[in-house]
Amino acid sequence: MATLVPHPRQRPTAWVGWVYFAAFLLVLTGVVHIVNGLFVLARPVGARVAADGRWVPVDLYGVGLGFLLLGVVLTAVGLGLFGGRLWARVVAVVLAVVSVLANVVLFAASPLWSMVAIVVDVLVVYALVMHGREAWRG
Repeated sequence: MATLVPHPRQRPTAWVGWVYFAAFLLVLTGVVHIVNGLFVLARPVGARVAADGRWVPVDLYGVGLGFLLLGVVLTAVGLGLFGGRLWARVVAVVLAVVSVLANVVLFAASPLWSMVAIVVDVLVVYALVMHGREAWRG
C-alpha cells in the first residue's frame, strides 16, 4: 500500500532557495549591525540631533549596544536557518512579519521600497513556513 507522506530525505524543491536567501540576508544584516554597533561603542561621545529646531541629547551607548545585540541575534538566526533549525525558522518568520508591519506603517514615506520589502518578506515567510524543512540536513 502506498503512503501519502513524503520521505524525509526527498530532494528539496526550488523553494529551498528562498530559505537560503533569507538566511544569507539575515547573516549579512547581522554582520552589518554588529560592525555598526562596534563603531558606535568605540566612540562613546554623546551626540546631539536636531529635532523640530531644538537639540536633543542622544545616548549612543544604548544605540550601539542595541545594534550589537540585534546583529548577534540576526546572525545566529541566519546561521540557524542554514542548518535547518526549527527555532531559527520561527524567529525568522516573526522578524519577517514585523518587517511587513513596519513597511506597511512606513508605506507613505517610501511606497516603492516598502512594496518591494513586503513582497520579499511574504515570499520568505511562505518559503520558511511551507518549505523550511527542506533545508534540514539531518
